[in-house]
Amino acid sequence: MRIGVSFKPMAPASEIVRMARLAEANGIGNVWIGESPILWQELYSTLASIGCQTTSIHLGTFVTNPAIRDLTLTASAVATVNDISEGRVEFGIGTGDSALRMMGRSPVRVSELESAITFLKALWSGEAREHNGKTVQLKWIDRPRPAIWVAGMGPRVLHLAGRIADGVILSPADPSVLEWCLASVREGAESVGRPMDDIKVLCTAAVCIDRDIRAARDHVRWFPAVVANHVADVIRHGGGGGVPESVKAYLLPPGIYDWQRHGRKDATHNAYIEDELVDRACLIGPPEAIVTKLHELSAIGVDQVVAQTADWEDAEHAITALGIDVIPRLS
Repeated sequence: MRIGVSFKPMAPASEIVRMARLAEANGIGNVWIGESPILWQELYSTLASIGCQTTSIHLGTFVTNPAIRDLTLTASAVATVNDISEGRVEFGIGTGDSALRMMGRSPVRVSELESAITFLKALWSGEAREHNGKTVQLKWIDRPRPAIWVAGMGPRVLHLAGRIADGVILSPADPSVLEWCLASVREGAESVGRPMDDIKVLCTAAVCIDRDIRAARDHVRWFPAVVANHVADVIRHGGGGGVPESVKAYLLPPGIYDWQRHGRKDATHNAYIEDELVDRACLIGPPEAIVTKLHELSAIGVDQVVAQTADWEDAEHAITALGIDVIPRLS
């Protein structure tokens, strides 16, 4: 199993570069950077900085969306960082969450996501495509295209991932939720004759490695609240039919989610999250408990687990603990 970390690019930028270097030194394979330009610093500047100051760790978008910028700019930015980092970029994309909502916009349709992925895949492969009535082509690209990961929870997005993506980004680290999600990925793959082995599975969850379970829960309670927002979207756009109770359990009361405190430990909406959901959704506890849960996730098909944290202090602790106490036990 591959271990990654995900950061919200909060100021100062020097701190996120330091964390990426620390992750690389501790045997972590991927660093993924979030995109929400009103809340955090700019994605591709951050990735380029990391790419210049690391040598082996893979860099990824976690995640962008088709509406945040013109697709030709996304294609050029990703290809440029891929060149700077000598081919270490991976590309995570979804329908959009806080990045668009904070701009007063809504997530894009699944059909728009599919069109965007097809377009970007072609440009990164050196092909010419029509765009706004013009033929466009990135003739300067000379590296293999980045792997494309689709993030989502709803059946239609996951069916799309199974059909056309290199990998799928899922959350939380709750086997009952993951198995429900993977069923849609599998259906998508089967519809076009792809084996599931062709599709990498990434699971992301907040992590706190601490023998004091009560303290660990308080550090990660924000994460199931973020998951609750995704579950609400699935039900809003796809109806409640077919969504199991294990998934609906993450729902928060309507209207309490504070987008200004998205992914923050101090968000008031975190108080609505029960301990049982924290334990199901996150990776918390002593190292041996983390390793046990990672093996459970591997058994249901997860190839990479990405640790999320709320701030730099938590990030430094998690990276060091993963490198010293968890990754050696996995290998």
